[in-house]
Amino acid sequence: MGEANSADLEMLAQRRADLPQFQAEAVAATDTFLRTVIQGNALPYLKDLELFLPRLDELLGAETIQQQDRGWLLTNVMYFLGEYMRQRYGGRWVLDDKPGSAQFGRYVMDVPSGADGSMRVSPGDLAYRYLSAPPGRSIYPLLEPVRRARSMEE
Repeated sequence: MGEANSADLEMLAQRRADLPQFQAEAVAATDTFLRTVIQGNALPYLKDLELFLPRLDELLGAETIQQQDRGWLLTNVMYFLGEYMRQRYGGRWVLDDKPGSAQFGRYVMDVPSGADGSMRVSPGDLAYRYLSAPPGRSIYPLLEPVRRARSMEE
């Protein structure tokens, strides 16, 4: 594990200060994302984000992700996955402040789990892996470690 230098500490302080804004953006972006891609009544999905998982695969699973859409999709799928874990598993957005961590300085989900008390999950990493997979992709295998850890608690 490395030590945080002064630039790291400044960055962490700024990211920590920005966390409430990021959390609000995640909620708003998820709402906008679902309303945009569903093009209909998104309210049932917003109340229970679990309902959107099969729809996500239906909409994106077989698609070749075009470069011009990639940034928008990556951001919105990341927010959606984070909000899904917040809603479904009681996760919360936190700043990874552990030097040497692969997610150092990034917002991740802290998800309660029976095995270790909690686990850190990067919705950004999950979204990237999902959208980088070839057509035929599914979100379910990427979420399986979280589901498994949570099922140990239940």
